[in-house]
Amino acid sequence: MIVRHHHVLTVIRKIERLTAGISRFELSDPDGWELPPYTPGAHVDVHVDEHVLRQYSLCSDPQDRHRYAIAVKCEEQGRGGSQRLHATFRVGREVCLSLPRNHFPLPPTDEPLLLVAGGIGITPFLSMIGELERTRRPFALHYFCRNRMEAAFHDALEAGGRTHFHFSQGHGGPRRNLVDLLGAQGWRHAHVLCCGPQSLVEDVGQAAAILGLSFQFERFGGIRHIDNDDPGYVVRLARSDRDIAVPAGQSMLSALREAGIAIDASCEAGSCMRCKTRYLAGSVNHRDLVMSASERAQFLTPCVSTCLSNEITLDL
Repeated sequence: MIVRHHHVLTVIRKIERLTAGISRFELSDPDGWELPPYTPGAHVDVHVDEHVLRQYSLCSDPQDRHRYAIAVKCEEQGRGGSQRLHATFRVGREVCLSLPRNHFPLPPTDEPLLLVAGGIGITPFLSMIGELERTRRPFALHYFCRNRMEAAFHDALEAGGRTHFHFSQGHGGPRRNLVDLLGAQGWRHAHVLCCGPQSLVEDVGQAAAILGLSFQFERFGGIRHIDNDDPGYVVRLARSDRDIAVPAGQSMLSALREAGIAIDASCEAGSCMRCKTRYLAGSVNHRDLVMSASERAQFLTPCVSTCLSNEITLDL
């Protein structure tokens, strides 16, 4: 099967330092044409260089078709992509992007929204706020961060009057009671959207469950890659009648590639879905970040997912 990926060529028009570690990059078409449309909460794949691809939320206004904006935190403990981006992206440089896609859309109903962001997880909400204000949909934004200096877009959000800031540095304790926060008077029937590190997503999800609130999330960081103590197993290829051993600590994707099986992949972190593969039998430990429960009943991501049984059968 031939896989075709559509790309958008842009050029960096402006770079703005938001905090000591976060910069905002504004991109547009080299010839001034309109860029492809997107919906609030969408993201793009950014080709940092020939070998590095990363996903970043669009934090610009979807109604402005002449510019995209992304805000990137330089992660010293990351995989190196954000460091490479900060070191090489300059005004005037051409950057190749994917078409925008959205795994974190605004819910289509008219119920009030509670937006909960952690750190750089504020970015997808920036494209939502304008739409919510235009449609006069009730919402409140809770922004968790270590301190004021690390809160990107602080001044603009504070001026908007809908954001509640929660700074943890100097308090020494856990986050304030999220059940009380989400269950405050006037928000007891809200839909909760959360974006941030895994720990915040889990805490907010538990609070939403206690309150019986609908919950939607997008997370970053803390991505569980293959652990050295993950047990080995066998991948059975249904179409080619082959068995491929996956040793303990090795990813399914790596084992398939070593066996000569061509698997298209980009992020290798369970978010871009390019390596999404149908499985026919076996028990899967899903570690992707975006698939729904119905999708996980049929597909897995061999870059990060592992097998909970002795073998897994793929539709390959």
